[in-house]
Amino acid sequence: AIFISFDIMMATSNNSTEHLQIILLENQRLKDKNSILQSLITKITKQYKELKLEHEDFKAQQNTFKYELTNRYQLEIDTLSNQLSNIKYGHNDLQRKHQYLLQNINNLTTKKSMYEHKSNLQQEEIKMITQIYTD
Repeated sequence: AIFISFDIMMATSNNSTEHLQIILLENQRLKDKNSILQSLITKITKQYKELKLEHEDFKAQQNTFKYELTNRYQLEIDTLSNQLSNIKYGHNDLQRKHQYLLQNINNLTTKKSMYEHKSNLQQEEIKMITQIYTD
């Protein structure tokens, strides 16, 4: 603006209307460029703000998605962990029952052997008594 004013003063002092018109035209051209640049700056600023809002929205959605995903997987992990604990408990319970049944089978086998032995002794005794009476 200072240089333009200086040029205008020089042109007026030299009585050069043509020079003054060139300076005024140049001034108008610069004002037009400035207006275009200001319009571009406004447009770019608006786009920047929109992109910034979109970015913030995206980050919020990303955080929400991460949170939901983490919670969902944590819930599935907890559920599977509980199921695994139940299966282990059930397995241990079945092992205890199996041991109990094996013990019962051993006890019954021992009793059966005792009764068979006792029965065999009685059979021998009957044979001997029968032998005594038949002789």
